[in-house]
Amino acid sequence: MSTESQGVSTRGLRLIGQGGEAEVFECPDGRVLKLLRASRPRTGLAFEIAALEAARSAGVSVPQVYEEVVIDGRTGLMMERLDGTDLLTIIGRKPWLVFRSGRLTGEIHARINAGRAPESLPAVKDVMTRGLARLASSQPTLADWVWRIGTLVLHADET
Repeated sequence: MSTESQGVSTRGLRLIGQGGEAEVFECPDGRVLKLLRASRPRTGLAFEIAALEAARSAGVSVPQVYEEVVIDGRTGLMMERLDGTDLLTIIGRKPWLVFRSGRLTGEIHARINAGRAPESLPAVKDVMTRGLARLASSQPTLADWVWRIGTLVLHADET
C-alpha cells in the first residue's frame, strides 16, 4: 500500500495539527496528510490502519485511510478529513460539558471494546511491554512504577 509520491511535497500544504509523532496537513483535494516525524518508526502505521478499520466496523466515525505514502523521505497516510471540533476545545469553551464528553468518550470506547480486534493488532500487554522497555533505558524508576500500576490494572480486568 506504500507509494513514493513523486513530486509531492509538504510545501504549499497548510499545517492543521501536530503532535509528538506526526504532523497533519490539509491537502487541496479535501483529504489530509498525516506525516510521521522523521524520527518515528513506520511500523506503527499498519497498526493504526488496522485500529481505524476495527473502530469503523464497530460503528465509530473515524477517517478512511486511502493510502500509505512516503513524502520528503517521511512515511505517512493520506486520509479522509473529518470536520468538527475536538472534545478538548469544546470543554475549554464550555467546561460544564466535561461530564457529557466523558460519558460520550466512554460510550465510544465501549462500542470499540465490544468488537473483535483484528489479528494484525498486537495485544495491549505486548505494546505496554515494548514501550516500558524503551522508557526503562532513560527513566528506569518511572518505568518500574508504570509497570507495577499497569500490572495491577491488567490483573484487575481478569477478576
